Amino acid sequence: MDAIRIQTSAITRPSINLHTNPSGISFMKDKLLETDKSVFSVFGPNLGHYADDIIIVFKCEISPHPDANFSIQAATSFVSGNAFVLRPWLGKDPGSLDE
Repeated sequence: MDAIRIQTSAITRPSINLHTNPSGISFMKDKLLETDKSVFSVFGPNLGHYADDIIIVFKCEISPHPDANFSIQAATSFVSGNAFVLRPWLGKDPGSLDE
């Protein structure tokens, strides 16, 4: 019973935390970018130590679906300017969020 209780608590606590504070990893730009309303994941190596290890595998047919939204970088990388540094083929950093 103790093992079941421990595992149940390990599952329940994070779930309650997600419902209590549903703003992603609490990055201050999440609400601005509305990424706090999305489920997002990293495809490939994730070197950040601020998120849990959750792996989602999609069928090939999902990618072109009109409700699917895939990006090769996090939305927050546009705000920080890192998208333009790490992926120079995106062009020059426009310098403002509106641009």
